[in-house]
Amino acid sequence: MVSLVISGFGTVGQGVAEVLLRRKEFLTGRYGAVPKVVCVMDSKTVAKDPEGLDLAQVVKRKQETRSVGEERYTDSLEVLDSVDYDILIEVVSKRSREQLFGRTGQNKVVIIDRNGHHIGETVRVRVTDSRS
Repeated sequence: MVSLVISGFGTVGQGVAEVLLRRKEFLTGRYGAVPKVVCVMDSKTVAKDPEGLDLAQVVKRKQETRSVGEERYTDSLEVLDSVDYDILIEVVSKRSREQLFGRTGQNKVVIIDRNGHHIGETVRVRVTDSRS
């Protein structure tokens, strides 16, 4: 099963969570399981569970308290280093709205053409080019 981190839990991050919740049957039917979200970060707090967070509870907590968790953090890279994950969902690419930006479990940036993919979707990629 693929493990996800959602970095940023405003409109887009909550939207990703809601899509994962709404599309459980589709994702299970197509891929055999729903990706588990093991970490959610907002601007100041983090919620983590290696077994997978209850996204409905995280969304509810954010709406009621304006935070995703009780644990506060100052260094997002430290948080990411403390979690075992496959994909980090961040934002649409700054280069173009036709591209998506994410990270691998090794914290390597990956930018892919949108081609019908959306934030929250698990995409297998083969790296064919790199730039510094």
